[in-house]
Amino acid sequence: MMMKRIALTIAAVLAVVGAGLLAYASMLAPFTDQQEFYRRYLQLQTGQNAEFHGLLREFLSAKYELVDYGWTLIVLAGVAWLVARFGSGGIKSPPVRRSLVRLAYLAAFAVFFALEFTVFQNYDRGYYPRWADSIAPLLVGGVLVLLVMLGWTFAHLRLLPRDYPASKPLQLAVSGKVNPWLMLLSLAAIGLAVAAASQGAWPFLIAGLLWAYVYVSIAASRRAVQLGRTAVVPH
Repeated sequence: MMMKRIALTIAAVLAVVGAGLLAYASMLAPFTDQQEFYRRYLQLQTGQNAEFHGLLREFLSAKYELVDYGWTLIVLAGVAWLVARFGSGGIKSPPVRRSLVRLAYLAAFAVFFALEFTVFQNYDRGYYPRWADSIAPLLVGGVLVLLVMLGWTFAHLRLLPRDYPASKPLQLAVSGKVNPWLMLLSLAAIGLAVAAASQGAWPFLIAGLLWAYVYVSIAASRRAVQLGRTAVVPH
């Protein structure tokens, strides 16, 4: 009960701070001096990418950065709420195998969403110079990444035990007997989530958290099966 209250308190604080950042950002202009920015921007020649990005660094206000961190805090608030809602007795793997399968494919689409959303967001914010041919190659690249991720997901779901044990504590994955590859992937996904949170890249934070949960759940379920088999082996 105490852990639930702590998680709910953290969720509330993060949500309030995140909403505050969004509210403050809504009152800011994108550029500290928009007229001067566009005056110097229009003087640039095609291909002066370094100069263009230098202008962005010089004239961009904190508006977009505050927006990004505001949404990041709200996402983390949602995670804290989920922990409070479903994490009584410790965070566990999904109760049925098909739920974990669906989450794995959702994680693949989350990566696709993060890539495509970032492209459209950067375009809307004016992060691409006027001489950039098109954002179409970036969008097509996202589709290719999705196809790769779907294949990746299908391949790694083969690591799920057929006799899937329901709702096992994720702490089972913290063991020297866990599949090293799953352990590496779990750490990589957690690293992605931490890096995304530190940069305010909330779409990639969601993707990283989903993948971390999927990998750790697979590892925990495999470890639970190993322990079950060990328990019935006669000595």
